[in-house]
Amino acid sequence: MLMDPGSIVHFCSDCYCGINSRSCRLDWFGRKVCDCYPGYEQIDGYCLARTTTVRPRTTTRDCYCGINSRSCRLNWFGRKICDCYPGYEQIDGYCLARTTTVRPITTTRGKIKKSHTNF
Repeated sequence: MLMDPGSIVHFCSDCYCGINSRSCRLDWFGRKVCDCYPGYEQIDGYCLARTTTVRPRTTTRDCYCGINSRSCRLNWFGRKICDCYPGYEQIDGYCLARTTTVRPITTTRGKIKKSHTNF
């Protein structure tokens, strides 16, 4: 059986994944499969830069602490832990400005405790 040379060129040109791929092939069903370089993944038939270094799970949970946080993570129990910038603290799951920078005065038996400082 002889193949038309034009169909071979057409076949090869249909399997192109972009400059960030090592190779391209068609699977048994004729779908394009890209072998992408590290840091790239097949998106819509081309090897594009990954937006994250962590592969998404089938179930994801929101972990966003706002613009005043360095990072967000979930602890063993699934509770959100925010790493807030200085001057901010985690309040209701977000890094918000501290309401006070002075420690509150504590009382003992109704009397105010005074702190003495030697200068």
